[in-house]
Amino acid sequence: MLDIGKDNNGGTVTNPANPKDLAGGTNQECENFIKKIGQNIKQTSQKSGKNMEDLQTQYKNPYGQNPFCIDLQKCSSLDDIIAGIRKYAGSQTDLSSTTIDRDIRRIKLMADKEQTFPIDFLNPNVEQWNYHMAWYKENKYNENTNENFYGLKERKEAFYLYLDACNIPKLFFPYNLPATPDNNPIEFPNPDIAYKMTKYNYFDDKDLNYYFQFTHLYNFIVGPRAPSEMAIMKVSDIDFDSNTIKFMQPKLHGKIRKIMLPEAFVNGKTRKSLKNYVDFHRTDFIDERYSEDYLFISPYSGKPYWHETNKKIAISRSANLGKSLNKTGKQVYAIYHPYMGRHFCATATLINRYKAKHHDAIESTRDFMGHKKTATTRRYTTFAEQYSIKYPYDWFSHILKGKEKCRGKYVKKLKQGINNVVLTKISSRSDSSPVQIRTGVTRSRVLYD
Repeated sequence: MLDIGKDNNGGTVTNPANPKDLAGGTNQECENFIKKIGQNIKQTSQKSGKNMEDLQTQYKNPYGQNPFCIDLQKCSSLDDIIAGIRKYAGSQTDLSSTTIDRDIRRIKLMADKEQTFPIDFLNPNVEQWNYHMAWYKENKYNENTNENFYGLKERKEAFYLYLDACNIPKLFFPYNLPATPDNNPIEFPNPDIAYKMTKYNYFDDKDLNYYFQFTHLYNFIVGPRAPSEMAIMKVSDIDFDSNTIKFMQPKLHGKIRKIMLPEAFVNGKTRKSLKNYVDFHRTDFIDERYSEDYLFISPYSGKPYWHETNKKIAISRSANLGKSLNKTGKQVYAIYHPYMGRHFCATATLINRYKAKHHDAIESTRDFMGHKKTATTRRYTTFAEQYSIKYPYDWFSHILKGKEKCRGKYVKKLKQGINNVVLTKISSRSDSSPVQIRTGVTRSRVLYD
């Protein structure tokens, strides 16, 4: 039996008087679906038949009409609705611009006339809403694997933002989501796997290989909300003198996060460090027409993974960075995704605070990670306690310097005769001209381990 939703009095929502008026796609597909679920329809309350304008008229805010809310009688197109939602969400909610953009994309998808049950946001009713969600649940959602659960959840959130913007109580359009899946636990590679990811040969091309080794290392040590906070990072945000970096957090309305990093990662001369990357490797991929001051640029196009003014381009480019990290990371860790670097960093930071007997380990880790709530940081306490038993050392030093030395078994990494090597400037892969010598600079070959 397919439940298409309950009204406020507990009755099942009825068929609309003319179901074809709600249909997009093919009429046959719509009729087949309504026929399938229509056998289980019971009598409903009178409220379900009311359209949006009726509800706007019926519901009077005792404190007066909010000037930021949408007046549907003055809207003539979906664009008018979207403009009103942006105005309302930007001034009356604490939603980030990324979340607002996501909800707008969902609203556009829900209004698409090519699908079986689109929603007419100029004049929807509760039957229309319930048929739309019922069709999506029947055709997209898998209750055994919980696949596309978040598709349902995001549609509901987007529609409820629309209701808020129209000053209509959500109780008129109820929808009960399936049980929240418990298939998204915190997972991340252990220090040995993370170390391997920073040394693994992903490509035959030496420059491209170094690039992705370093981006994974950065992800583990800095713990950004990948990929957006990596894409937005600039070289000018690094203070090499104080070993600190700062960057904007799009999820927190552009709030600046400033943190101190290990000296070896910021200024290390014989390791993969920010200093070495900026001075000797980032230049291999720069296209002066596009690259600007961004720290991470595409090794294929020379363009940054962010755009200052066009959010659509910025989202698309940062997604490409995430896909690249995801694809390379899976070569080492089959279930890897870029956000695991943040989980690794939070756990490693908490372990270090505990080992140092920091009086406010959780609060200081929260500030370092930029968590909005302390409860978010507390999720990592169990992992920190368990992992610190099996891996009782500094995880950051481990992936920076190598497991042998980090574990106290000193292994000399530099063999006699190769400690001081004149570094040659790596030419562009497309450049067939002879390599030029950059004089006066010495570095160890261990950089390419």
